[in-house]
Amino acid sequence: MRQKLIPFFVLILLITILFTYFNNSKAQDINIIYNNENVNEKLDPLEIEGEILVRASSLAEIFDLELRWIHHLNTLELKADEIEIKMMQHSPLMQIGNQTRVTSTGLLDIEGSKYIPFQPLLEGLGFLIEFEVEDKNFKINQPSTVIQEIRWADDKQEIIVEMDELSPYRIKNTAEPEKLVLEIEDAVLSDEFEDNVSDKNFYVRFNRVENETALQMSIVSRYPIPFHRDGNVSEGEGRLKLSFLPTIDNIIWQDNRLQILGNGDLGDPEMFYLDNPQRLVLDFPQVMVTEFEKEALEAPFIDDISVSQFSHDPLIMRVVLEIEEDKYFNRVYNGEKDRLVFQTVEETRLYNLTQDSRSIIFETDREVAPDIFTLQDPARLVVDLFNTERSKGIPDQKAVKNDLVKQIRTSRFQDDRVRIVVDLEDITGFNMIQSSRNGFFQYEIMLSNGVRDIFIEDGDNYTDVQVALEGKARYEIEEHRAGQEIEIIIWGLDDIPEQTQPELKGLVNDIEITQLDDERSSILLHMDDYKDFEVNSIEKDEIISLSFSDREIAAGERVVIIDPGHGGFDPGAVGPSGLTEKEVALDISLKIYEFISDRVDDVVLTRTEDKFISLRERVRMANQKEEGVFVSIHANASTRSNSEGTETFIAPNSGTPSLILARDIHKELVAGIGLTNRGIKRDNFYVIRNTEMPAVLVEVAFLSNPHEESLLSTDRFRQDAAEAIGRGIIKYFEED
Repeated sequence: MRQKLIPFFVLILLITILFTYFNNSKAQDINIIYNNENVNEKLDPLEIEGEILVRASSLAEIFDLELRWIHHLNTLELKADEIEIKMMQHSPLMQIGNQTRVTSTGLLDIEGSKYIPFQPLLEGLGFLIEFEVEDKNFKINQPSTVIQEIRWADDKQEIIVEMDELSPYRIKNTAEPEKLVLEIEDAVLSDEFEDNVSDKNFYVRFNRVENETALQMSIVSRYPIPFHRDGNVSEGEGRLKLSFLPTIDNIIWQDNRLQILGNGDLGDPEMFYLDNPQRLVLDFPQVMVTEFEKEALEAPFIDDISVSQFSHDPLIMRVVLEIEEDKYFNRVYNGEKDRLVFQTVEETRLYNLTQDSRSIIFETDREVAPDIFTLQDPARLVVDLFNTERSKGIPDQKAVKNDLVKQIRTSRFQDDRVRIVVDLEDITGFNMIQSSRNGFFQYEIMLSNGVRDIFIEDGDNYTDVQVALEGKARYEIEEHRAGQEIEIIIWGLDDIPEQTQPELKGLVNDIEITQLDDERSSILLHMDDYKDFEVNSIEKDEIISLSFSDREIAAGERVVIIDPGHGGFDPGAVGPSGLTEKEVALDISLKIYEFISDRVDDVVLTRTEDKFISLRERVRMANQKEEGVFVSIHANASTRSNSEGTETFIAPNSGTPSLILARDIHKELVAGIGLTNRGIKRDNFYVIRNTEMPAVLVEVAFLSNPHEESLLSTDRFRQDAAEAIGRGIIKYFEED
């Protein structure tokens, strides 16, 4: 019996030795990297019970820690600056300052050397550890920035993240539209960090990204947060700014008027009524849903106020006021963008609709506030009269023959208004005069195209002149004396008011404004010996734009800055299958470079590899060039997987050259790849807002749409997109 037991114990011993060897040998696959140096040989890492332990004496040497072994307490002490760490042998507890962490193994004595869990210890000292799962690499970094505060800007439309210095960052994809996630590489919170953002509508939480050195900031709302990763982020010195859409602060009843107060431009909401029960519905485009005060509920005829995200694409916030039966409101235009005013109206009857060559005239038996606006494709002027009925003499349709109007139509629209539609030859400006006569109220809407303003901008070696009209107009440019006089002749304008005379500057010495005849007006520019000029606007436009130079404008100086969006730490949008925007943008940009490089004088790429480049650095690279165009390449994303198509952006402050560049690129791109045409839009993207040249940002397709992601993953589609964008750029230079 004894002879049989001996081999059994030997077997157990061998298994134990092999098991221990196997566990320790696994640690040989682990690499610990500090300051770009592999420190495995010094630290001798072991993996025990799923935890990585390293030799304490070597760790203290590498990280300049004071080490002390207290023999009678079996306790190891490590000190760094003001932080003291203690561990007792055979205890899983690690005391870091006044905090205690529980480890898997605790302090172990292995062959006479003390081994300690390195990850919780270094994290307790403020180091950041990134773990690459596939390669089993531990990268130890020191924080590159400290976040001091997050706060709202004064207008409550921006969250400002204050930090020591800007570090690579990214907006993280999330399937929750109520959550916005910002991740900042190698960042930590200050001990005095202040959260001045969290309120009744938002709260903010911070987490360390698992196995990474990035700090994650999550902004959570009760409602969807409309946020464009390419357009709502901007940079400053040691700060990030996250821009949000305007919100409503309060709906009040004051001075017998309904007033909607916001923290920004609330736009021009669509207004209509629903029955059973009676409800006033206001649809606000590009306004964010939040909780707001509802003091108007104190009004006796307002029973309830509700708010919802009616549509995500396009973005529409809907406010519904449940009101008494037969109560109606008209919008009162007060010129304030952040305060909308509505007044109650009684039932009104429309009489005597007439017109002449430039006016539409109608009468009502009660005072109303007509809602007047224009629509395009086809061109129309629309007049809405709420709580109004047509008298018997008002026709459904009336033919008109003049150079402005095709016909006039009237109808009962949506059961709550009379709508007058004036079919126009082209979009034009308008203004209205109200008067009263014999107990009736008369409204004359004059179809006029006037001059809103004349702008002069003086720069280095150039002077720009822009004539802003109320509507599109035909015009001609005549040069009377080379270098001395330029005349802008415009058809179909009213008298140009004196207040449009701008301050004279740059190469403009004087401006003469005259009415040539019944159809034509003249703006004569007396110039100071310009050497060359160019017209930047298109034929028949709302803005007539000219640039004058005191040196000859060189032909053929074609410089293109191509900006592949995102990169490195920032992947941009990520598609359902994992395709990243940074990959798509770089590949298309490189293909554009190949396509146009032999057709222009110079092409600059803001990045040529998978590397994080800050927005400020992209702008700096562009502005180093004295001339050229800037084209930023992106792929779109939405919280809704059915959002689709191509859109091109210019900045709100962009002039005509940017618009022409956008038109040329967008037209070619839509034709070249065949996706839904979402149009040319203005938005406050940092890179196109701050570049000192014609600049556009192209959203080729939606990565969040599975079909369009599959297209973006193919080389053929990327090549088609690149060549189309390239053709648009070349077309712009040829027109120029």
